[in-house]
Amino acid sequence: MTKKKRIAKLALSVLLTACILAVLLAVFVKTGISWRCPFNLITGLNCPGCGSTRAVMEYLKLNFASAFRLNMMFPLEAAYIIYVLTVTAARYVKNGSAVYAPPCKAVDITVLIIIILWWIVRNILSV
Repeated sequence: MTKKKRIAKLALSVLLTACILAVLLAVFVKTGISWRCPFNLITGLNCPGCGSTRAVMEYLKLNFASAFRLNMMFPLEAAYIIYVLTVTAARYVKNGSAVYAPPCKAVDITVLIIIILWWIVRNILSV
């Protein structure tokens, strides 16, 4: 597959994903219904991502303080996800491989350690 075809395929995937997220966001805004965290439902504890949907809603309203209170790690989690998707997309366009291969394993390990520590702290301190 040529580079131009891979770029077109990637653009279509991004557009489709954006449309799906927009529909989910519209449903959430209209109904207030969103998905529940299975980890929270089973254990009663918060996972590192709990509160992210509500945080996104607050960020969209430009209410940064409220968003930060809902999930203090969301900016790091979102930045890391964007980082991984960007690295993977660049690799896909360059050579056709859509497998994530970290350019710097130290970043991945550091983010993982921070998220695990956040998971523990947020459940001990109930934040």
